[in-house]
Formats: sequence, structure tokens, C-alpha cells
Amino acid sequence: VDLSGADTLIISFRHFADKNLLPAPTLGFATRTQFIWHSAWETTLEDDRGPEEIELLLTNDDVGSQSFQFSFYITGDMDGLDYWYLDDIVLYYPTNPDCKMKIILTPEYITGPEPVVGKIINLGNTTVDEVDVQFESYLGYVHDSTFTGLDLDLFESFVFKFDRKWVSPFYEHELKTWINSVDGEEDWNLENDTATKIIIYDFQPFPFMPCFEPFCNNACGPCAGFDNLFIPWCENHPDIVVVRYTTK
Repeated sequence: VDLSGADTLIISFRHFADKNLLPAPTLGFATRTQFIWHSAWETTLEDDRGPEEIELLLTNDDVGSQSFQFSFYITGDMDGLDYWYLDDIVLYYPTNPDCKMKIILTPEYITGPEPVVGKIINLGNTTVDEVDVQFESYLGYVHDSTFTGLDLDLFESFVFKFDRKWVSPFYEHELKTWINSVDGEEDWNLENDTATKIIIYDFQPFPFMPCFEPFCNNACGPCAGFDNLFIPWCENHPDIVVVRYTTK
């Protein structure tokens, strides 16, 4: 890639790594201009990693080259890794201004009106103090809120919450939120300003409750002694389900 004149870059990507056994390998991202790779990000797997989004600020000597290259790499014992997924890889200059609608935090399953909540991150090269955000209701009305006093530097984020709530009929409907302006101006990068999420109005919610099954029955001496402890414990925990079989 020809990056002549650039002094700063951002690389963003989503990934998910599934380890197999320890010691697991090291995953990384590197850049180069000719022969030597320079690592810009590494993580050694001690457990599964992700799915998550990574955003890196690149300022090393490779930035600005006419022959800039980047790569993802794996080092170590490959038997320790089941797979590593990479997606949504984007390389770009930080611009002024550029905020991203990172995620909608309103729950996927609702049983009534819910606040519209989300997260916005600053990917631009200047501090952001004000963001105007909008969402479209189920009936098609656009609701607007302006959030001020943010003081967001690069990669800093904030969680917003509308005063109005999301209201919809039963079953699935799409919630859409977007950035309307940043510091009173149109955002430079419109491609990352919008997020959507399917919201499911569940009209007959079922609670999740743990189930306990006694390993035997109280017809024998050892089990009867266990029941003397187990049954009173169950009676003191009404939020569980006890499964028992008919026994003789």
C-alpha cells in the first residue's frame, strides 16, 4: 500500500480465537516496508479470546512508506489452537471528525418498553465534546438527543441513553440508531455512523432456573442421610427446580 505522506494510521478488525490446549500459540499483527516485520499487537492465548473488536493506532517507521505491508501471524505450538477467525479488517487514516456507532446495548429480548442505549467511540484525530444521536421508532418517528461535555480523545468511548424508550408490538423488529452530527458538523466517515439490532418482544417470557436431580433415592440408608441435608436446602431456595423420579 502506498502511504506516502501519512504519519498515523488505524487498523481495526474483529477476531475470535478458540484454544485447544496449553501452551497455546501467540497471535499478532505486524507491519513492514521491506524485509523485517515489526509487531504492533500480540496476545498469548490462556483461554478463548473474543469475539471482540481490536483498534490499533499505528505510528511506527513503516507508516508513510510507499510499500507499506501488514500481516496477521501465529507463533508457537499450533496444536494449542483450534481456529482463529478474522473479519471486518479496515485500514484508514484518522480524520476530523470521525465517531463510530460501536454497538446497541438495548437487550435483544424485552418484555416491555426499554431504554435505547448504545456506545459511541471516537476514531478521529481531534477531541470530541458533543455528539447528536438519533433513533427511529417502530412507528417511523425519529427521536433525537444531543450529548455534551464528552471530552473524548482517540479510542475513548461513552455510553448514551435516550430519554425515550423503544416500544414495539410482539415478535421481531429492527432498532436503528445513528450519529447525526459531531461537534455540530456532519461526521466525516458516514459508513460507521449507523447500527441496527433485532429486538424481540417476548409476550410470554420463561425464567431461567437451575435444575437439580438427586443422584439416587431415599429408599436406602446413605441416600436418606443425604436427603436430610438436601431437602431443607431446596426449601430455602425457591428459585430452583428439583427433578425427582418415582422410586420404590
